[in-house]
Amino acid sequence: MNGDPVTGANARKLEVARCPVQNMTHWMCPIGHRADQGSKHTPKRRINPPTEKNLRQDPALLQPTEKQREVLEFIRGFARLHGYVPARREIMEGLKLRNKSVVDQRLVALQAKGWLDIQHGGHRNLRLLCEELPVVVAGTVAAGEPILAEERVQGWISRAAAETFRPPPDFFLRVQGGSMSRLGLVDGSTVAIRSQPTAENKQVIVARIEDEVTLKRFVRVNERRVQLRSESYDPSHPTIEVDLKNESGFAICGIVVGALIRDGLSLPV
Repeated sequence: MNGDPVTGANARKLEVARCPVQNMTHWMCPIGHRADQGSKHTPKRRINPPTEKNLRQDPALLQPTEKQREVLEFIRGFARLHGYVPARREIMEGLKLRNKSVVDQRLVALQAKGWLDIQHGGHRNLRLLCEELPVVVAGTVAAGEPILAEERVQGWISRAAAETFRPPPDFFLRVQGGSMSRLGLVDGSTVAIRSQPTAENKQVIVARIEDEVTLKRFVRVNERRVQLRSESYDPSHPTIEVDLKNESGFAICGIVVGALIRDGLSLPV
């Protein structure tokens, strides 16, 4: 460029070229900011994409913040009303945000968490990744109450993020207690559940026994009897014997296909 200053459209191209995250899939610099440290326009706060390892360790990273959810709900409502997604300016004006770069930051964060996709080209280039999977808590349930009853739901995880598991889960279960701690499933861990009424021998299942939802290893003894075994270092957690012919209060709600563990990586179960 022979030492000449860069102005106009060429300057904007240069700003993008300097972006330190330009090679990361779907990531972009906030519009109107230079990415080089020496510029007076350097943003005060950078958004770094959460890694797959971090997302697996802490399911809370998948959840939108309050401000991000505000943007997400505005987009959903706008799309239901008009039949198409809003432009960034419409989001900014609808939520009374100070500028479009704030909108961009929240959209990029929502994309990283799997709630929407920012496509190339056009000013209505957002695609909602529909459906959220519920996170329910293990423990006592009222008689006749479904495991996915609204009052049992503690949070939501996007289906896009859930599809990193194979097979994809239908819901998530928050672990209570330490009866499966030997597998790394400690109190507060979140496990991915595939809904189905049957299980193979030695699979880890979500079982309902009368008014209790529990996580156990399914072990078939014979055609009539099965054991629901704990996987704990604590011998006080008992093995539950189930007579399939006489136990009308027993049901398999699903099998575990993976786990989100706060203090470690996803472990096989």
